Order: sequence, then C-alpha cells, then structure tokens
Amino acid sequence: MFPIKLALWLSVLAPSVLWLFADPPMPHSLTFFSFRVVSVQYTGIIGIAMMSLGLLLATRPFWLENLLNGLDKMYCLHKWLGIGGLFCPSSIGGWPKEQNGWLAGAGWTGPRGILNQR
Repeated sequence: MFPIKLALWLSVLAPSVLWLFADPPMPHSLTFFSFRVVSVQYTGIIGIAMMSLGLLLATRPFWLENLLNGLDKMYCLHKWLGIGGLFCPSSIGGWPKEQNGWLAGAGWTGPRGILNQR
C-alpha cells in the first residue's frame, strides 16, 4: 500500500524521467531564454501530469482506493495533486514580466529593443 507522500513524489518523478528520455533538456545555446523555454516545458509537463492523475482520482476507481488505504487518503492525494498541478505551471509565469527588469540590470538579457527582435 502506497502512502500519500510516496504517491505524490511518484507523480512528479515518473513524468520527469519520461520527459528526460523523450527530450534531453540541455539547450543548444547557454542563454537565459533557452533555459526559460526548457523550464516552461518542464513545469507544464509536471502540471499536466498532476492534473491528469487528479482527474483519475476524481473518478474514484476501486483499485486505487485499495492501493491508497481508503477513500479519505485518495481525497487527500487528489487535493495535493490539484495544488501542485496549479502551482507548477504558474510558478514560471512571472519570468517573462521580469526579462527587462532585474535580469537586464544583471546583464543576463539585453535592452528592450534587442529582446523583441527574433
């Protein structure tokens, strides 16, 4: 029988390992924007995986109820998957707003005119 913490960590680690094998995350150029693209993809994958597992738990499958030691534990895991599935993709959302603020002051990005040219 899985404890809730183990099931929650497996819901993060399993998609992470699959993502690493499917698409190696090392960008070609070592710039801030290349790492931002990789981190946006990663947090999106983790968020989708957590929400998908939460949807599976919402259907109350009997075999998962037995595996997680009861319906109350399954509801608790459903709650934490929902919180994690919301937090992961939204945690990276503030980065595009800051690309001309403190990042430019630190020398990681260029001035505004250079950033908008692609």
